[in-house]
Amino acid sequence: MTFIAYSISWPVLAPAFLLLAGSGIYLLLVVGPVEIGAESIVQNTILGRRQMRWDEIVRVETQGQTEIVLHGLERRIVLPGPNAWEGEHRDSMVEFFDAILEAHGLHSNSANEFSGKQELVSN
Repeated sequence: MTFIAYSISWPVLAPAFLLLAGSGIYLLLVVGPVEIGAESIVQNTILGRRQMRWDEIVRVETQGQTEIVLHGLERRIVLPGPNAWEGEHRDSMVEFFDAILEAHGLHSNSANEFSGKQELVSN
């Protein structure tokens, strides 16, 4: 039986480790709880609080169930999609989110049915 041993030196491993560590730190900084209310949507992260009123949103873009991008005239908020939403009220939150989008003229099929990339545009 023959065993082949590979020797990997630290100059090879260090960039890979830094990439993984950097990705983890990035996620810790930009991901946080999202509050969806009747007047606005708020994303709280370690870096700060980002808020956008529903009447400021001109376009909604989705990437399947993994990401929702709310576009305003001068800014945007990137949110985790419904597949990342947790808790006992997840389904009612999806319905509430859809109802608010529809109330503001942003056409949407149910977030449970998002598939592929699509853009939801206001009238």
